[in-house]
Amino acid sequence: MAGKTVVYDMTTKKTYVGNFSPADGLTAHAQLVQAAKLNPNDCVGLSIKPGSYIRDVGWRSETLNRPKLGNCEASDSRPFFDMSFGDYKTVSQNGSVNQGQRRWNLHW
Repeated sequence: MAGKTVVYDMTTKKTYVGNFSPADGLTAHAQLVQAAKLNPNDCVGLSIKPGSYIRDVGWRSETLNRPKLGNCEASDSRPFFDMSFGDYKTVSQNGSVNQGQRRWNLHW
């Protein structure tokens, strides 16, 4: 399974997931925020590394977390609860935002 870029909008309390990699001078989190038309000031960034266990979660984003939280570590587990229940949005690189279809089995 490929890794996933995850952004949690703290204002709307919605989780967004996409397949993004750094490109064109933008980080994966910056690309997802831009594609989903989110305000980066309202978001924290996380990632799911290849695999589907909570130990494979990256809680870091220099792009979103450092300006918002003062460091690159995020600690809000809400995005992973959302993903476990299928309550998240998928974001494609062309900006299409859809309801997630998969319930992630993120073991704690």
